Amino acid sequence: MTKQTTILRTAIAAFVAVTAAAAHAQIPIITYHAHENLGYDEQTFREHMEFFVEEGYSTIDMDQFYEWHQNDGPLPLRPVVVTVDDNYIAGYTGMYPIFQELGIVATNYIHTHGIGIGAPKASWAQVREMNDSGHFLAESHSRTHPHLSQVSATQLESEVWGSRQDIADNVGGRVTNHFCYPYGDYNQTVIAEVEAAGYLTAVTTIGGDNYRTTPIYELRRHGGDGIGVATLQQRIGFHNLPPGPPGDGWVLDDESPHCYYDADLWNASTSRPGYYGSRYLYLPEEAGGEADLLHWSAILPETGLMRVHARWTSADNRATDAVYTIETAGDDETVTVNQREGGGEWQELGVFEFAADEPVTVRLGGGSDGVLVADGIWFEPLEPANVEGWMIF
Repeated sequence: MTKQTTILRTAIAAFVAVTAAAAHAQIPIITYHAHENLGYDEQTFREHMEFFVEEGYSTIDMDQFYEWHQNDGPLPLRPVVVTVDDNYIAGYTGMYPIFQELGIVATNYIHTHGIGIGAPKASWAQVREMNDSGHFLAESHSRTHPHLSQVSATQLESEVWGSRQDIADNVGGRVTNHFCYPYGDYNQTVIAEVEAAGYLTAVTTIGGDNYRTTPIYELRRHGGDGIGVATLQQRIGFHNLPPGPPGDGWVLDDESPHCYYDADLWNASTSRPGYYGSRYLYLPEEAGGEADLLHWSAILPETGLMRVHARWTSADNRATDAVYTIETAGDDETVTVNQREGGGEWQELGVFEFAADEPVTVRLGGGSDGVLVADGIWFEPLEPANVEGWMIF
């Protein structure tokens, strides 16, 4: 593929991204360096990874992040991205075994001409092993780790395009789609080169969470080096997560990464009591009436037979024709509810069979005669023995 063809394709992709619907859910990306001079301590790092596992976080790779950000791709619960910069040898000797033991997926941003020189780095053979395991995936961090905004146009092209080719040449033809700016240094010229080279994302050193409105080539990362678990929890908003469901199962909140909607249509509010979490969403009456205006979708730890509940806040101006569409293992099923009643409580929509190993999805539409409210969906897993007398859709 020529450079000119790549530029055209990425320009088209950028246009599609700008016109896509945005949502305000967030995903944290954490950055680490496997070097003691940069704050790395193996025991503390293990505690971070054990925290993620014990609290139900799901580590995802940057391909999954991109699909969520750009294409509404469904994700497992509590998604978080773990990234490691610079390919120091402790990434192989210390971090990698932890990833394998705990089932963690992480991103290994390597500067390709730094392998084997300077501070000890993992070799190409070790990078291949980690990548092929599926636990520590190789991505690009340039060739020589310069300040990219300060190099010549020729060197910029070599650093950005060349590092991608180096990984392909040395890691079994791997196509790297994700870039990390050395020192977090970039400008619009650097972004354009990264995009033209075919990368789908780029991460910075700017702190903060990532929303679907965060520019895809200026993604934020929280620093994980040299901090305890309590500080990590504070940075990723662990203590601000909504409460668990009132019984078994999982809740997809309107503020979670699993809720997909057009932020130009939907508004957040806390004006009516009884909402789940920290807010709810509402759609003005004049915007309603469409079949599907919002949906919740996630990869749950299990699928099968579930009782599905919805929650909303009630008022006299609410829609009487809120239509929930549940994507079942067979045909889609719809349930129409009157949101002027039953607010502030979990209301059962029915019992449904969901396809094995597939995301669960519930869509919300209607609202032709009032304000439509989206607050949350609760999936309650059931055994067949527990649903005698229920109609299975």
